[in-house]
Amino acid sequence: MSYKVQSSKGGWDNPVFEWLKGFRRKEKPAQSRCIVLTYACTNGIEKCLKDYIKKRHEGICYLYGVIGDEVILLVSVIKPQAETTYGSFFVSAKSMAQVVRVGANNSLQVVGQVHTHPRQAFHSDGDDKGAHTAYDGYVSIVLPDYGKKLPSFKGAAFFVYVKGHGFIDVPASKVKIVPEVVV
Repeated sequence: MSYKVQSSKGGWDNPVFEWLKGFRRKEKPAQSRCIVLTYACTNGIEKCLKDYIKKRHEGICYLYGVIGDEVILLVSVIKPQAETTYGSFFVSAKSMAQVVRVGANNSLQVVGQVHTHPRQAFHSDGDDKGAHTAYDGYVSIVLPDYGKKLPSFKGAAFFVYVKGHGFIDVPASKVKIVPEVVV
């Protein structure tokens, strides 16, 4: 009996190896970080996306803040120059450089993005490929219905990029919004 161990494509195509693949550890990383948004940040998101909501176009804005071991704090937002349609958005490298420069001038780091979808909120394959700035701790928030439910985040999907795993879901229990005035 002979076994073909490695295919010409470099993958394992032996039926025994295919069967054994099912026993690999498929660990999903533990998501222990909380996402905390300031009231100013949530208010800024609504302001940045209002024109897109009116046009019924996908919208985009970037988030400034700090990534910590336990908490990712989102404090401010910026609306980049972007090309948008009812089903997509594109931010040029020049516009993204400006976003980074504005943050640096204010001692802030780009730590995430918010964008909208026409209907449900989920992270599409295009979202994964288009997130060129993704690094460990990078937040991606997707809002349904072009964001028209803002300032509510009802139906929103929250994700954090984890190196080696991509964007993973963050449960609603790990997302906090700090009110304008804490009493």
